[in-house]
Amino acid sequence: MNPPAAPHKLAVLIDADNASAAAAAGLFAEIAKYGIASVKRIDGDWSRPAPQGQ
Repeated sequence: MNPPAAPHKLAVLIDADNASAAAAAGLFAEIAKYGIASVKRIDGDWSRPAPQGQ
């Protein structure tokens, strides 16, 4: 009998200027179906009060 496969390790990169923060919870729930999001990074222009995706 083979041992169970280790879960896939995934990197998640989000462009905060083009994505709504409201979508993050659903996005990470979907990603969890495929593996573990071991790297999570959100890039954006943080010099403005709010990203454009708001």
